[in-house]
Amino acid sequence: MFASHEGAQPKRYIDVALAKPSPVRTMTLQNSYAAFVTIKLRGQARADGPWATVAHFLPLMRDPHSEEDAEEWKVIQLPAVPGVEKVAKLRLYLMQPSPVWDPDAVGVSHVRCFASADTAACSEASACESVSQRSCG
Repeated sequence: MFASHEGAQPKRYIDVALAKPSPVRTMTLQNSYAAFVTIKLRGQARADGPWATVAHFLPLMRDPHSEEDAEEWKVIQLPAVPGVEKVAKLRLYLMQPSPVWDPDAVGVSHVRCFASADTAACSEASACESVSQRSCG
């Protein structure tokens, strides 16, 4: 059974501010019961401009109702965004449509960003200046 995002609404979002604007092609994180994530970013030139969506309803769990893969590490490849050479901020919208889990348990941790699309070749992650979680609404 594969997860469906039908009825899933963002319950919380996480802002990730890079210490120094950098190219970002890959992101790693540890999931905590988030079934789906939508990832948006802002480039260095438009730090206060609109967010560009780079991943929409990306599944982080095979089944939102099962604990089987709820806390796995994830590697997410991000597409290049025309006109955005260096990323200043990322925003991750987390969704969990299942009523089984406590909404306060839904999150991600250990977020790291890489300039390379090949994580095996990455030795340095872009430093995250701050990571903050907020509820939507």
